Amino acid sequence: IIDVKGSSLDAVRYLPSLKRAIAIGQKYYPEVVASVTIVRAPGFARFLYKLIQQILPRKFQQKMCILGNRFEKGLKSHAGVDIADLPIFLGGRNCEAELT
Repeated sequence: IIDVKGSSLDAVRYLPSLKRAIAIGQKYYPEVVASVTIVRAPGFARFLYKLIQQILPRKFQQKMCILGNRFEKGLKSHAGVDIADLPIFLGGRNCEAELT
C-alpha cells in the first residue's frame, strides 16, 4: 500500500527511475509483490500509470490498483486489507503502524 497524498506533477521527472526500478523488480523478483495498491492518488496518477502500463507484464498489471481518497472498498477488494488495520493517518485504527 503506497500513500501518494500530496504528490504533484513534479513527480513525472521520476518516471524514468520508476520504470528502471520496475524492470529490475520484474527481472529478479517477479513474484515478491502480491499487490501494489496506491491510495489517495491525485487525478493525474491514472494518466501516469497509463504511460508506463504498456511496459509492464500483464501479470504485474493485474497486481496494480490506483485509488483516490475514498479507497476503503477498493483496498479491501484489491489487497484484502481492512481500513481498520491501517495507520491512523490513513483512516485506520492501528496506532502501532504509525511512521516515525
